[in-house]
Amino acid sequence: MVNKPRRMNIAFNRNFMVMFGLLSSVFDYLTFPALLLLHANSAQFRTGWFMESVISEPMIVLVIRTRQSILTSKPGKYLLTATIAIAIATS
Repeated sequence: MVNKPRRMNIAFNRNFMVMFGLLSSVFDYLTFPALLLLHANSAQFRTGWFMESVISEPMIVLVIRTRQSILTSKPGKYLLTATIAIAIATS
């Protein structure tokens, strides 16, 4: 890619961003009613929403990092370690 520049694939970038946005929205739509059902007060609601947002994004990266199935394609050790560290630090 560095030696021979190529044109940017706008359709791929658009589809990627739409898919990433939709996946993120699905997590948000599931979190909102869960926090309401748990009768979370405003501080708990903000904390739960923050935790969901921070933890779900690296998990989405694990899914979209490859074109193969996530069950057959193992992530690199640094990516997996970083994802686990983010989840632990956020909790």
